[in-house]
Amino acid sequence: MLRSVSATPDPSALRGEAVKAPDAVNLCLLLGQVLFGFGATAQRIQDSIAYLARHLGCKVDMLVSYDALLITVNDGATFQTRIDSARRLAVLDLLGLARVTAWLLGLPRSQTSAGQFEHELSAIRDTPQAYRPAWHALTAGCAGVAFCIVNGGDPASWFGSFAAAAAIFALRRQMAARNFNVHLTLFAVSFTGSLLGLLLGRLMQTATPAIALGAPVLFLVPGVPMINGGIDIVRNHVTIGIARLGFTLAALVSLCLGVGLTIPMLSARMQPPFSLRGPWEIVLFSVAGALGAGALACLNNGAFPVIALCALGGLTGRLVRALMSLSGLDPITASLAGVLCSTLAVTIVADRYRWPAVAASVMAALPMVPGYFAIAGMHALLSFAAANAADPSQLSAGVHALSRALFISVALVVGVIGPVITLQRAKERV
Repeated sequence: MLRSVSATPDPSALRGEAVKAPDAVNLCLLLGQVLFGFGATAQRIQDSIAYLARHLGCKVDMLVSYDALLITVNDGATFQTRIDSARRLAVLDLLGLARVTAWLLGLPRSQTSAGQFEHELSAIRDTPQAYRPAWHALTAGCAGVAFCIVNGGDPASWFGSFAAAAAIFALRRQMAARNFNVHLTLFAVSFTGSLLGLLLGRLMQTATPAIALGAPVLFLVPGVPMINGGIDIVRNHVTIGIARLGFTLAALVSLCLGVGLTIPMLSARMQPPFSLRGPWEIVLFSVAGALGAGALACLNNGAFPVIALCALGGLTGRLVRALMSLSGLDPITASLAGVLCSTLAVTIVADRYRWPAVAASVMAALPMVPGYFAIAGMHALLSFAAANAADPSQLSAGVHALSRALFISVALVVGVIGPVITLQRAKERV
């Protein structure tokens, strides 16, 4: 069932004459389209449209679903209804979300016309990415290196992960420009990237080929739709939440199929992850967490302050997780503690400066994605299935590794959603 929201005009917020219903409904619909395209949650779309309608001097009722938006605006004399369906896949744009927030908060001081409002919103929607494709490819390579380090890749595998992740970004960009299906694109780039990572790892004689295979793909994990879907369900936007989780599941299946085709090329026995002695491992993993989170924020068009905040969150999460592991906690509980601390810090700062708190928290949490356990589990289960004689030890190892990956992932989701819901509560999200 779709959820309806109604908002009445705020006379004290008006400056000049109220906007007529036809113009107001066009503006509200345009705002909804822009926010959906930038990857906003359902609650933020509703709160932002209601905020705009109040300052236009109109009453608004709306229905928000995963692929459609219905808005009715009443200016007191007439009413107008419009419905629009999503024509393209939502792509997270941190800078775009921040610009929409700044535009909305500037409405009380603005005396421009409805036509000027539409022009300003359209300009925000059509603003190109802040970074060039070459810079994004470099950033994707840095994300690949970061995920390789935090999952235990040795130095020889770092170079292959960098090159493979950069190649994944370039290939995905070309396929997106040619309007390939998103899940076919994810399958193709994950297979190509993991194969390239494995080949380069062997060329560099890495001792951790499995991590060289899986690490370049991890920056494609759809963390934002997954977290947004969970938050939407918690806030009773069940339909759109389930749809977003369904998209996440389909995307993960596409990634797993692509990586799964290259896993049989590994040796029969998985090598343990690379590690350093003493505090240097904590330092290395924490710095890599910062690099990975910052790179993800840059790939999603974050401004420099947001990139720095995400990097700080990534460093905090990995540092807390490492310290908790040293104290004897299991990886699941340590991951939960790390992401809780990271999300609290990121959300408090982001809310203070009106930055996208949910998206920034997800960027900071993603460097804790359990890539090694996922690859180890898939490798063990595929080896068990392909063997002529059943080996219970392979089955046990596969189930153990995949169960760790699953519960660490659940801990990351809970660790982001819990603090965000608690800190934001009933606050209007504009």
